[in-house]
Amino acid sequence: GYFETIAEVELFRTLPGAIATATADSVMTAARRILAASNRTIGWFEPLPIGSGSEQSRP
Repeated sequence: GYFETIAEVELFRTLPGAIATATADSVMTAARRILAASNRTIGWFEPLPIGSGSEQSRP
């Protein structure tokens, strides 16, 4: 299942307890580390005009 793909099945059992022990300070510390400017990726989507033929060029 899902937990086997991201970690292990045991995570399903232990995750609620881990979430319950999280504090605002621990979340802030993790956010500062993980959401640092050096970890950012910025992108944007520019759709093609309607009727541009892009539908036909797809493989």
